[in-house]
Amino acid sequence: IDAGFKNANFDITGLADDSYEFGQLIWNYDGEENSNVIERSDKKWILNISKPDSSQKKTIKFVATDKFLRTTVKTFTYAFDLDKPNLVIPEEQRTSITDKYFNQSTMVTLSGTANDVTGESSTQSGLKVVQYGLGTGHNAVSTNSLAYANTNGSAEWTVLLNIPDFSDGPYTLFIKAIDNSGNESDVQKFNITADSTSPILSGFKRNSNHKTNFSFLILLFSLSCFT
Repeated sequence: IDAGFKNANFDITGLADDSYEFGQLIWNYDGEENSNVIERSDKKWILNISKPDSSQKKTIKFVATDKFLRTTVKTFTYAFDLDKPNLVIPEEQRTSITDKYFNQSTMVTLSGTANDVTGESSTQSGLKVVQYGLGTGHNAVSTNSLAYANTNGSAEWTVLLNIPDFSDGPYTLFIKAIDNSGNESDVQKFNITADSTSPILSGFKRNSNHKTNFSFLILLFSLSCFT
């Protein structure tokens, strides 16, 4: 593929010239009969390729013709990958982390798999990376300002979070997969809570309103001995 995989509009550019007198430059999709003329500006030409509604692979045929109808033919192949990659997290992994508390002695660990096999194989750009981010508060929203880091691995990935590195409190863990065209999977998120602080007991003092009358107890003891 000459242009690699795309997920947005892009331009194909080049030069078209002849040593004597240039005729015209036309293009069409390989296998189609209708041709389109490309206008040049100082020998330079540009062709805008618009993003389609679905993933597709195309080959364009360019034909340059001079004054004497001699031709030069070139082809250019590109593919649009508009399909999201897949992020898979087993149910037992979800259960092990969702709404759980973690402290200094427990590492937050989450594992899963990812792939980019949606759609036709010819338009799959391939899995690039799996990333995770940590937002403050439960049910936080993933925004553009949220910092993401790469997991360990991609097709088979693992997230390891060292809880003592974070302040105590609620967090939202975000996970997403990205393919080589820049498409992102649906973001999956989990509520977790960091709690590395031991409980505190304080404020112990004697209640002065409940004093024991030791003289009265001694008197009762003495009377009981002589009866």
